[in-house]
Amino acid sequence: LYRGPAQDLAHKIAHWAVCTFTGSPYSHCELVINGVCWSASARDGAPGKRDGVRGKVIDLHSGRWDVIDLPAQFDEAAALTWFKDHDGLQYDWAGVMRFAVPFLPLSRNRWFCSEACGAAIGVGQPHTLTPRSLAQMFQP
Repeated sequence: LYRGPAQDLAHKIAHWAVCTFTGSPYSHCELVINGVCWSASARDGAPGKRDGVRGKVIDLHSGRWDVIDLPAQFDEAAALTWFKDHDGLQYDWAGVMRFAVPFLPLSRNRWFCSEACGAAIGVGQPHTLTPRSLAQMFQP
């Protein structure tokens, strides 16, 4: 779970907005499987690559992340299969904005971070999840 602080102005604004509209100390989440962080991200776009669902190695010991262990019965293989099946799908900007403007439509082909992580672990209605609500499901 990313708690910041963000390093550049655009990401500071995005971090503030997500935290403000979702009531969360976290603006982003990742699911770690075999040392690879899986999620949907709006930060990873590079020339020739879209933002969206992806796997990436991230330094989780940078002081910007809180790591929560998932229960022993967590089905890592199923979650990894979900991410590989959805790898490359676009980031869901409207989905994130839905927390402030609830009438925006759902997308079947775009994902935001907590929605993707929730879907990968089999949570019903993952489009309602925020990084905070996802964290609360697994904190003791």
